[in-house]
Amino acid sequence: MISKNSVAIAGEFAVLSQLSLRGYDANMTLGHTKGVDILVSDPEKNKMFKVEVKTSFAKTTFNVD
Repeated sequence: MISKNSVAIAGEFAVLSQLSLRGYDANMTLGHTKGVDILVSDPEKNKMFKVEVKTSFAKTTFNVD
């Protein structure tokens, strides 16, 4: 079984990668920063954003014939 922490970290990295692909400067916060998982900078608008990532995990099965 995958731990909740592993799912949470995987979700944060997934969001980081998508933000980076879209040209944002995104950085994961370390430790237990309440309500902030990722700090994002928009270089075109010179603005900062705080992002909180929510994840979930459901075990699914696939039938292969």
